[in-house]
Amino acid sequence: MTASIRITKRVIYGLRPGELIWDTDVKGFGVRCQARARVYVLKTRINGRQRWFTIGDHGAPWTPETARKEAQRLWGEIRSGANLVALREARRDPPTVAELCDRFLNDYSRQHKRSLSVAADERNITNHIKPLFGNRTVMEITRTDVDDLKRKIAEGRTARPAVPISKGGRGGLPVKGGQGAANRTLAVLSKMFSLAEEWGWRPENSNPCRKVMRYAENKNERFLSSAEIAQLGKVLDAIDKNRREHPSATAAIRILLLNRRPPFGDRLAAMAACGFRAGTAASPRQQDRQAPGVPE
Repeated sequence: MTASIRITKRVIYGLRPGELIWDTDVKGFGVRCQARARVYVLKTRINGRQRWFTIGDHGAPWTPETARKEAQRLWGEIRSGANLVALREARRDPPTVAELCDRFLNDYSRQHKRSLSVAADERNITNHIKPLFGNRTVMEITRTDVDDLKRKIAEGRTARPAVPISKGGRGGLPVKGGQGAANRTLAVLSKMFSLAEEWGWRPENSNPCRKVMRYAENKNERFLSSAEIAQLGKVLDAIDKNRREHPSATAAIRILLLNRRPPFGDRLAAMAACGFRAGTAASPRQQDRQAPGVPE
């Protein structure tokens, strides 16, 4: 049934699924009875094209009176030349952080980053951002919330053991958290909220990650042991013997070994690994600056 009548609660409750009625007071304002809800709508025609707006389901806050007023407000916006896309976006439920994460991965990370960086973004989102922020809306996140997330990750609140696939888990490595994980997650989150501004999900210059202090990280270095240097020397000899790489490549590695600053015993091991024998060659003079070690 499609009819015109002043929409009231009695009229609405008398509708059967599939029926649609139009209001006699406000042009284009109607209510459609669906299987599980009665939905207020507004039908317009702009530049010769028909446009529909969903106002909402019958029930708090929408009654015939409040929905009628909303229809009148929308007509006013349309007649003043408001952007239809913006009006539709404003009528939708506000996006959640979980939805922002998914759009970030699909529309940005996988489009502009290498596979290893994408995998890192996915880990930070799955392990830290979604568990702490996933159900919250993008608009409600504040700088205090982000600082709280940072501290929780650093304290290991998101840590969890690895569950083997054989036991119904996803396998992989355990999630440990820590200050380094907090810094990396904060970097991803900051980029996500910058994109949220570009996508119209937050106002301009409202990134809640701005001015949130990151943790200071110390770069860990260690030196190869005598046994490790000897093993490396054997590998380099094998590469030279089989001519699998250009000699300059293995020579460069040997030079790096000799220009590090190891304990005296390991220095002798490095000389041996590089093919030096007592009385045949001298070790290069150690530079005043500390040479880089081998990162863990």
